[in-house]
Amino acid sequence: MSENDVKLAQALLVVDVQRAFISGGDAVPDHLSLQRAVGRLLERAREREAPVLFLQNDAPEGTPDEPGTDGWQLFFDARPGETVVRKSVDDGFDGTDLEAQLRRHRVETLAICGMLSEMCLAATARRVMDIGFTA
Repeated sequence: MSENDVKLAQALLVVDVQRAFISGGDAVPDHLSLQRAVGRLLERAREREAPVLFLQNDAPEGTPDEPGTDGWQLFFDARPGETVVRKSVDDGFDGTDLEAQLRRHRVETLAICGMLSEMCLAATARRVMDIGFTA
């Protein structure tokens, strides 16, 4: 996703950009580039005052993103007015109020970025399209 895509989107959804995955020993490959790219997307969305929503994964005890641990914390802090939706499965809509939050903001088109593209990002993006949003 490019910065131009954010211009077209009405909201930005940031999936699982948590400390465990973007810094330290459990970080994904090329995490520094990912930090910069997500940071730029956040900056663009915030400049436009577009809704920003964060998905935060609640993993089982003993995992790097176990709730309450340093690795579980969001890498980029949510600002006042931005939404954090906690989830415990790959699909960010399953068992959460994410769809209601997007509808509350009257979002039809959103940009999605984040971590673990083969899992949580992919499952959430598929659901975005299944329920009628454009990504």
